Amino acid sequence: MAIYPGIEHVAIFSTDTTRLRDWYVRHLDMHCVVDNGAGGYFLLMQDGSLIEQVPASEPSLCGSGPAIRDSGLRHVALTVAAHDFGPAVHRLVSAGVSVVGESPRQFPEGLATFHFRDPDGNLLHLISRPRRLSLAAPPRLDTAPRSGLIQGIEHVGIVANDPERLR
Repeated sequence: MAIYPGIEHVAIFSTDTTRLRDWYVRHLDMHCVVDNGAGGYFLLMQDGSLIEQVPASEPSLCGSGPAIRDSGLRHVALTVAAHDFGPAVHRLVSAGVSVVGESPRQFPEGLATFHFRDPDGNLLHLISRPRRLSLAAPPRLDTAPRSGLIQGIEHVGIVANDPERLR
């Protein structure tokens, strides 16, 4: 049995967590399950994945987008069912998100991707994959949203200067 069964949450720092929380709730169907009263929030997705939003005193260095050669967290990929992929992309484009690269993209094997930025410039990635890469789906929580387009965190991309050492 693995010691680390999966990603519990991803943290995003922001100088305006309330604005960012409201955007994630409105456009990505997340549900705020923790408000610490000091600007920190945990947002729950359908599959039990969480995004933590943490107050920051400085603007993100990612606002202009990290260079592909920079080391560090690259993006958060959010799972979308195949039948919800088109409506999710349409909804985000209609909301005026900043689209990144040639997006959306459809691949012959049934994979579909859409890269965009949240209001703080963080790179997000919608992905519809015919089969999960993991061996088991994470448990669903009773308090998780049931009707949202976004199901949960599909993967987190990390750019490394030395991938072999990081592995």
